[in-house]
Amino acid sequence: MNQHVTLTYEERARANAKAIRGRLYGKPKVVNVIREVLAPKVEPVIELAPAEVTVAAHRYDAHVIDFRRWQKEIINGAAQPIRAYIKKRAVELLRTYDDVISRSRKHIDVVPRHLTIWEVKTYIRPDLSLPAIGRIYGLDHTSALNACQRIQKIVDDGKLDEFIAKHMVLVRKGPRWK
Repeated sequence: MNQHVTLTYEERARANAKAIRGRLYGKPKVVNVIREVLAPKVEPVIELAPAEVTVAAHRYDAHVIDFRRWQKEIINGAAQPIRAYIKKRAVELLRTYDDVISRSRKHIDVVPRHLTIWEVKTYIRPDLSLPAIGRIYGLDHTSALNACQRIQKIVDDGKLDEFIAKHMVLVRKGPRWK
């Protein structure tokens, strides 16, 4: 009479893996090896004093931390001249650096932000990626892309000077509620 044997999940997994390994690799090959019997080499034994063993805490995510540190250094190093340019243009457009960098959706703040994003991507650092430009401004890369496309459309229409002049008039007027 046959007895029913119940296998655990681990036993079934091991058996399945063993069967797959057998199909993939086949039977082990037998190799005839002729070994020369040589007299064993005797090496002098040098006794060393036991060294102090210090165990340092190992961080398994150290490579990630190093990468993030490197990424910040690259962005901050590349961003210094860009930030200086943004500050200069903000003064020219009668805004503060914080207004240009802010996430404000007011038209008076959006125009200089889009304009400086387009200028950075077009003239200052064309090699800089949109995500990197977005990080400088605290924005997403799609926002930087939208800014570049919007200003490029105005440039293609030949109305950039008119656009900037219109913005300057609005800035000089001040808020509507005055």
